[in-house]
Amino acid sequence: MLKSSRRWLRTSARISFRSGWRCRASSLSLIRDSNRRSNMTLPLRYYVTLLLALFVTYHAPAHALAPPQAGARLYQAAITLEMHATTPDDATHVMRLLCDAAGEGDGRATRLIVSWLLDPNGPEYQPGLAAQWLRRSQGAHIGLPACPLDHDTALMKDMATLPRLISLTAQQEGVDSRLVRAVIQVESAFRPKAVSQRGAVGLMQLMPGTAQDVGTQDRFDIADNIRGGTRYLASLLRRYNNVTGLALAAYNAGPAPVDKCLCIPPILETRHYVQQVLSAYATMPLHPPSWQ
Repeated sequence: MLKSSRRWLRTSARISFRSGWRCRASSLSLIRDSNRRSNMTLPLRYYVTLLLALFVTYHAPAHALAPPQAGARLYQAAITLEMHATTPDDATHVMRLLCDAAGEGDGRATRLIVSWLLDPNGPEYQPGLAAQWLRRSQGAHIGLPACPLDHDTALMKDMATLPRLISLTAQQEGVDSRLVRAVIQVESAFRPKAVSQRGAVGLMQLMPGTAQDVGTQDRFDIADNIRGGTRYLASLLRRYNNVTGLALAAYNAGPAPVDKCLCIPPILETRHYVQQVLSAYATMPLHPPSWQ
């Protein structure tokens, strides 16, 4: 029974993958032989994940399957460029377009990104990140996950200083650096250029009004964003007598609803956010590895 189930899953997933999830053939040919890839045996969990994602897609409401116009344009631009990709830079550009399309709500772009991340022989095999993209596509209230192949040289140089910058800033503001890292992880998945639909920007997702209150001049600047976000978090911890859950709820929803009930307000997004940050905080190592 188990053997027949495995055979059915592998067969069904290969058909679904090739018919509905065709992607990156030209880009990936720069990295490995497509014939070897098509004949290889993949782990069972790979096909299960693909089928689950396809199930969610095919059973989604009709309105959810119609991508927004902006996302559809970005998706089409990515597919067009992919057909003519000849260099690694082209592949990076394709992925950037797909991530932007996914950020605009195009589910097709999300599925292509997930297929990239779930390829065990691929250069960006990251099942954990794939799970984040899948959760977001299923309606989870999380920020846009990190974009594969998004390696801006200047940006990566700045990011190399991130662990030390977080530690120093947290120390100056009297906040546990692990909590700051947990907030960044949930808010932006460590994407300095992240922009939410509501206009929050950067690693710590600062809104314009908050940035002005804490003296942040450039929300896209890594150091300025971390200083502002950490300063704001520290002020909330003082406001709620170091009750971390309340401070995090106010960071997400603003102080007003927290002040009203002196509790984590009954807002689904906020409660999920607090749970996510506290979970990340509990497992965050004391000394982070250097940014790679």
